[in-house]
Amino acid sequence: MSVHPFYQHVVVHGLPYDHGFSYGEQTKEKIQRNVTYYKQPGKLGPWSSISRVIHSCYIPGLQRYWPSGWEEMRGVAAGAGVTIEDIVMLNARYDLSHVKFEAVSEALIAEETKTTEAIPEISQETPAVEVAIEDFKATDVFERTTEKKPPSDEHTADGKAQVEVAEECTSAIILAPATRDRVVFTAQNWDMSHRLVTDDAIIYLEIHPDPSENIPTMFLVTEAGQLGRSGCNGAGLGLTANSLQSNIDQAPDLSIPIPPSGALRRLFLEQSNY
Repeated sequence: MSVHPFYQHVVVHGLPYDHGFSYGEQTKEKIQRNVTYYKQPGKLGPWSSISRVIHSCYIPGLQRYWPSGWEEMRGVAAGAGVTIEDIVMLNARYDLSHVKFEAVSEALIAEETKTTEAIPEISQETPAVEVAIEDFKATDVFERTTEKKPPSDEHTADGKAQVEVAEECTSAIILAPATRDRVVFTAQNWDMSHRLVTDDAIIYLEIHPDPSENIPTMFLVTEAGQLGRSGCNGAGLGLTANSLQSNIDQAPDLSIPIPPSGALRRLFLEQSNY
């Protein structure tokens, strides 16, 4: 199987829906391949369960905390010829991959039918990132169905103990004093399936927001269909991502609207400072 030597460089301009549509239109086939792949049995979970989480948590969270991102996702879906649920699924791919759907009991699912506690109005002056993080209130969740394995006691032939290493990404930074041209570098190894390379499903996404939005230009590396992963912006902020997991990831509270973690990454890059 051949591997493409370069990732597609997607450049978009304008308001959220418009540049989302352009993004979806330019990467239509890649997005459709990603959607088809992740909706296969055994990749993320039963679609009925995924759809429940999308409609109970992610869509309300996006609409409340990142309405411009919601509009952009609507544009991507229209441009790529897929559903908005498909695009939300791609942007929540990481989150959904950690959900233990069998651990979401009937009691937790029943929370959908309850009247959600009123959420206070949010000042328009409050940064979206700050709101999304501070307003997230984790409630009791059910215990994990599987526990993390303790460090292995096995030994190699030379008698040295084997160390179990978590399969997660690693980030690095090279500060200006250590570089010839006195510039800063950030780097990340992306621990992800080789399918993204062999299926040519990774893109460079360059976003030039409308001047009225007062948002810096952004440059990201991501999966086709996603709005954020790792990258940098015109204000000099850079973002790489490493995982910290909890039992909340495995059994999300369906009564709490919250954007997927990829949205928080993108929201960081929409800021001019931190």
